[in-house]
Amino acid sequence: MVINFKYFKTKEIILEEEKSFGSDRNLVVSNTIALYFRTIVALFVSLYTSRVILEALGIVDFGIYSIIGGIVVLSSFFNNALSAATQRYLSYALGECNYTNYCKTLSVSIVIHVILSFIVVLIAETAGFFLLNEYINIPVERMDAVNLVFQFSLFSVCVNIVNIPFGAAIISNEKMAIYAYVGIFEALAKLAVAFAITYFPYDKLIFYAFLLFFANVVFLSIRMLYCRYGIGVKIRPNFDLQIIKQVCSFSGWSLFGATANMGNTQGINIILNIFCGVIINAVMGISNQVNGAIYTFISDFQTAFKPRIVKLYAAKRFSEFKSFIYVSSKVSFFMILLISTPVIINTEFVID
Repeated sequence: MVINFKYFKTKEIILEEEKSFGSDRNLVVSNTIALYFRTIVALFVSLYTSRVILEALGIVDFGIYSIIGGIVVLSSFFNNALSAATQRYLSYALGECNYTNYCKTLSVSIVIHVILSFIVVLIAETAGFFLLNEYINIPVERMDAVNLVFQFSLFSVCVNIVNIPFGAAIISNEKMAIYAYVGIFEALAKLAVAFAITYFPYDKLIFYAFLLFFANVVFLSIRMLYCRYGIGVKIRPNFDLQIIKQVCSFSGWSLFGATANMGNTQGINIILNIFCGVIINAVMGISNQVNGAIYTFISDFQTAFKPRIVKLYAAKRFSEFKSFIYVSSKVSFFMILLISTPVIINTEFVID
């Protein structure tokens, strides 16, 4: 009989793993608290921002912006799938302690997302522009403003797509405090934009779209600078075909969920506009703001767990990997229940 000694652990190894797991758990707890605080602030700011924007723009322009956002998002629905793949491979490289592969993966991901942004522009400027001008039910006197807002919204989407790898780099390094601070400032910036347009004497809809685009550029710059100087990642253009194939292949599995989610939100929004007009889009816009705030809480809260799970698996620490999944699943359920139950019970009050 051959005995494989790698399955037999000494007391010292077990104590070392327990100590390591304890430090991992403490880091995840602190990250979770940071993200929980970020999400609570962003939740209330997002809900209040919707009210300010509705009062500033009016119901017609608010509905117009909701439908324009739907067309743009319809053109970029697959970027969420690439975001999940980017985070996964960056976390895996860190779990293997392979810094060279980490930098290479991040550089390749940036190239992929830049190419993706050009694809989104191509789709939006052809199919999206045709859909907007031929089928979407918008008052004729607002068409010039609508086309300009469409361009600013499209630029914002491209900036957000390029922003994905830098956000993934921060998350994979478990710098959740920075991620939380930037997220809070981002929510406050959108609230400031909402207040700013109330004092703008000209077309508020165009000014609102421009300020959102400008804010997205500022926060992209902040994340880029932090990745370069805070994390110390050296970014160079890279076209490693093997990594590109891995990231795109992994993204394909997430594409089905992204497609269904896109159809459930933006597809319905467009259909409602064709048959009912922009007033219904305004109503859907408010509902989607509330739904989006809750969904953001769920996804941000789980962000604290995902990098650690991948790192434990990459490091082949399977016993800790399984224990961490069980613990994080239970904690996730109760923390999400804690925030969603009051919203469900007081939905009428929140909407009002």
